[in-house]
Amino acid sequence: IVNASVLVINMLVIGCLIDWQAAKTRIKARADSAHQSAVADKHTRLARLGAYMIDHLLMAFAILISSLFMDRSAEFRVFFIRVSIAISIVLIVQVVMIVRRSQTVGKYLMDLQVVDVRTGARISAPRYILIRGFVGSWLFGFAILPLVNLYRLIDIMYIFKDDERTLHDRIADTRVIRLS
Repeated sequence: IVNASVLVINMLVIGCLIDWQAAKTRIKARADSAHQSAVADKHTRLARLGAYMIDHLLMAFAILISSLFMDRSAEFRVFFIRVSIAISIVLIVQVVMIVRRSQTVGKYLMDLQVVDVRTGARISAPRYILIRGFVGSWLFGFAILPLVNLYRLIDIMYIFKDDERTLHDRIADTRVIRLS
């Protein structure tokens, strides 16, 4: 009976180890697959450009709509408040999308998602907003204010490297993949 129970315990331990190894292999395969599909899909560059344009056109449309229904004799303060409300609404929608899906509205419509470069998993909202968005795009852009356009150009030019990662992707250690 003692030998049989030791045998059963050994079999359970070996079974758990095999299951653990299989799970570890599946996780690594998913990460490798996400990495390969992102690198292999050359249409990601155009889709990213489309997502960028959609996000900025959404903001421009909100500003246009908010100023369209204003009286021409209105004070600048009224105009500023209306535009601020429109921008805030668009930003709230974008943040909700980032929190829920790790995508902006543009990335959602273009079927793209931001993932961790090492694991292929969705990144957290704070990492997306603070590191990728604020530090990677806004802070570096405004830190060299006279050269903002040069920074933006350099940031965008990085997308033509083999791994299709922009400068703000590199700062946040992320990549953009196609979901379909």
